[in-house]
Amino acid sequence: RNYWKHGTQVADVMVRTAEAVRIKLSTHRFVNVALPFAAEDWLATQFVEDMIDTNPSNNPSYHPKGVSNETHVLYKMTRKEMEKVCDDLIQALVNPIREACLT
Repeated sequence: RNYWKHGTQVADVMVRTAEAVRIKLSTHRFVNVALPFAAEDWLATQFVEDMIDTNPSNNPSYHPKGVSNETHVLYKMTRKEMEKVCDDLIQALVNPIREACLT
């Protein structure tokens, strides 16, 4: 199912989670993220910050909320990885911003 195309509440939670990760990575070198497999688990998430951990542990399966690998994807994302993911978007915005500033 394409959650982006249908504009569901799941897509909204995903966007809020991505924004929370971006904010955390602005002050930390990495974050451990636990992303739910099922749409129901995305919708059951009260606070997106509960899916994010900045514990310095190098154990990628560590998560303080007791999330298991069976229900969530556990991933350690670094600031460099986030920059690489966003690089095309940033480069696409350079010229429009430059033009707006010069006019």
